[in-house]
Amino acid sequence: MKTWREEAQAVIREALAEADARKLDRAATIKLVDSRYPFGERKRHPYKAWLKVRRELVTKPPRPLTPSSIIDFWNLPKEDA
Repeated sequence: MKTWREEAQAVIREALAEADARKLDRAATIKLVDSRYPFGERKRHPYKAWLKVRRELVTKPPRPLTPSSIIDFWNLPKEDA
């Protein structure tokens, strides 16, 4: 039997692969991931596990943080040099 975290990882990775195949932007990708929540009511431990995995795989900026990595992560417009 999978843990809540393992199940969340599997569902989120599948949603991210679909978003990539459909070439969705960041906001649409997050919306797609959120729509795939598999545990019923959004409360208690399953929801906390989901949020932690979601943060790690979807919304957490890459390390190390550099101006260019932040711009790329959030799809911000780049300044003309």
